[in-house]
Amino acid sequence: MYEPLRKSIASKVEFTEEEYEQLIKCLKYKTIRKGEFLLNSGDVCKYGIFVLSGCLSYSIIDDNNEEKIIDLGTEGWWMGDAKSFFGGTTSPYTIKALTDSEVLLNDVKSALAIINKYHFYLKYHYFALLEYRDRTDSLLLHSLHLQAEEKYRYIMATRPTLFQEILLQYIASFIGVTPSSLSRIRRKFKDLY
Repeated sequence: MYEPLRKSIASKVEFTEEEYEQLIKCLKYKTIRKGEFLLNSGDVCKYGIFVLSGCLSYSIIDDNNEEKIIDLGTEGWWMGDAKSFFGGTTSPYTIKALTDSEVLLNDVKSALAIINKYHFYLKYHYFALLEYRDRTDSLLLHSLHLQAEEKYRYIMATRPTLFQEILLQYIASFIGVTPSSLSRIRRKFKDLY
């Protein structure tokens, strides 16, 4: 059950079937419709979100009321605002389903109970946070130091299925260009991918 979660945990730690079965009883399964929000800017992040299928955006609304996508969460990825989630503070971010999606949710109380009860999960959580940190460092590095064409090539090399999963306007926002600029970049590299 919930193979993407099992695969994610197994890639980092060992666990028994019984431990896994107990763990998933603590998580809430939910289907999310395209366009539905799991976190609104100004609210407290109530859930740690594990993406089973689909695609979620993690974004901020700028001063011009435009959505700027910071990250895209796909199958096997955790999403949420950890500071807001664990600290109970309001979040400046939004998390929205860009496609119909399936997720597992845990609230802060259940997350802490799971960590206390299942030692394998604490270890997994530690490695998952390191992976998330690596991903955010990579996003920051690319944002600061790569031109739009290089960002496009990086996404094509590392996450090519995004182009089949979500609208190009979201990829343009993620790269930091207009949709028309993304179209020009795609035409330039169409024979490479």
